[in-house]
This record gives sequence, structure tokens and C-alpha cells, in this order.
Amino acid sequence: MVSNIDENVSKVLDVLEKLHIKENTIVIFMTDNGPQQTRYVAGMRGRKGSVYNGGVRVPFYIRYPSLLKGNKEVDALTAHIDVAPTLATLCHAQLPTDRIIDGKNMLPLLMGESVDWDDRSLFFYWTRRYLELYTNIALRKGSFKLVGKANYSATPEQFELYNLNQDPYEQHNVVETKKRMSGEMKSELDMLFESLVKSDNLTNSPRIVIGSKFKNPVTLNRNDADGERDIWAQEEVYGFWRISIQEAGYYNFTFKFIQPVEASGQMSLEAGTSINKAISPVRTDVIRMNNVQLSKMDCDLRAIYSDGKKTIRPFYVEVEKIQ
Repeated sequence: MVSNIDENVSKVLDVLEKLHIKENTIVIFMTDNGPQQTRYVAGMRGRKGSVYNGGVRVPFYIRYPSLLKGNKEVDALTAHIDVAPTLATLCHAQLPTDRIIDGKNMLPLLMGESVDWDDRSLFFYWTRRYLELYTNIALRKGSFKLVGKANYSATPEQFELYNLNQDPYEQHNVVETKKRMSGEMKSELDMLFESLVKSDNLTNSPRIVIGSKFKNPVTLNRNDADGERDIWAQEEVYGFWRISIQEAGYYNFTFKFIQPVEASGQMSLEAGTSINKAISPVRTDVIRMNNVQLSKMDCDLRAIYSDGKKTIRPFYVEVEKIQ
């Protein structure tokens, strides 16, 4: 994978050279957070799904030859939320004014200017959909990081506190010697948690739009489904998608299962008050239902395969408007 990335990044950079736009093109390289399985993480603790550094810390490189000269290492607490304000500054673009912008412009850091970022806090959590109080949750401020892997009623002493300047691998919990700091950081974490759980994106999450001319087909995957937890990995669980059908018409549905489903079972598609069913004649991991008529509406979409013994949900559903 490293060789693959290296080769393809090289192709991008070569094209910029050939088009003579290298000097005035901003190139950013960063990665997803944490490895899924046990891999090399430079000694950092944890992996994907963890709020320890092995699960949240990522590389970030930026190149802009006409402004940023030479190689430089920036030792400051930055995050993905800082990319938009930085690019807006570099490109002389206006940031939206109808929402809170959590990120900060990194350009002064990149230019080597003296800037104080020590009072900055970053909040981390890992869950599916809703935040879980004090479960896999963290606050980083300066060199200190407060980690919550405890009960909902945990006191500051039941958290973990690490001084990352002295303990970059998060091995030595110093919460007992920094009780006042732990309490202050927990209070800040609580305020951030409270604001997030009340945010409109969670309390009134937008529906997935299908039937739009701007995106057709649309794939409904497990991560976007409501219902039982762990729905992205299991089959015999309850789940549905909140959708908005933009236009009445005929749609094709493709249902993809993790494992092949047995023959002679019944595929059911429910969209609001409309239910369509079909029998699958063969054992297969892909079932299609074409020319399904749907009305314009906001509704919940459910896809269920029943073989008489159990009900199975597809891993993902592709929806395509055909007319």
C-alpha cells in the first residue's frame, strides 16, 4: 500500500510539473485515522476506533511552492477542521457566516510566525451515530490529554491523564498527581459534549436524498442506517434508512448481502406506506428489484430478506431512478 500511494502521489506531482502549475498549486497529503488491524503505528497506543494517539493522530503535509519555501516541521496541535479556514485564507475565499467554524487558520504556523495555540482544545470521540458519555472520549489541551473510558457517572479521578510531551506513547496515567487539571479538563469536555448532543445534525439529522438529478444512483450503506447498534457489521439486526424521495417515478434497487442468502426466500422493500415483495429463485448475495414505482415523499426505507428461518438485512442498497 505504501508503494501504491507513493507511485500515485508521484503521478499527481508529475502532472503539475508538465502543466507548469506546480508553483501555484496547493497539494495536501493526509490519511484516514488509525489502522483497522494491528500494524506499525510508530509505537503509539491504540488503533482505529480508539481515542489514543494510534487511533487519532495522522500525518499532514502541505506544499505550496509560491508561498511556502523549503521544508518545515510545525509542532502545534492542529486538526482536519483547520483545513477549510487555511485554504480559504490561501485562496482569498469567504468562509460561511451562517455557522460556527471550529477550525483555525494554520497559515501563520506554516509561515513560521509566532502564534499562541497553547490554549486550544480538541475534542475526540469514537462511536457510531450518538456520543456515549465517557466511553472512548478524550480532550487534548496543550501537552495534556484527558481520556475517558469509564462509566457515565465517572469522576475526574476515574479518567486517564497523559502528558504527551513527556509520555508520547500514553503509558503513564498522571491523573492522581494532576487532580485539579483533570477536573478543569473534564468540565470543558462536559460542555463540549453537551453542545454536541444538542446539535441539529444529531437531533434532526438530514434525510438521504434519492431521485435527484445531482446524484443518481445513490448507495445506502450500513453506516447511514438507523436502528440497532452494530448494524454495519451484522445481518440479523433491525435497521432502516431515513430518505427523501425527490421525484415520483420508477426506481431500480440492488441489494448486496454480506453472505449469499438462500433460494426461495422473499425480498421485501418498504418505503413509507408502499411495500413491494419478490421471491429470489437462487442462492445469491445480490438481489435486484427493477421498475419499482415510488411517490415523492419523506419516509423510512426498509429492506428485509426472509428465508422462513431468519430475516436478513443487506449490507448496502443501491437506488437508481430510471424514469
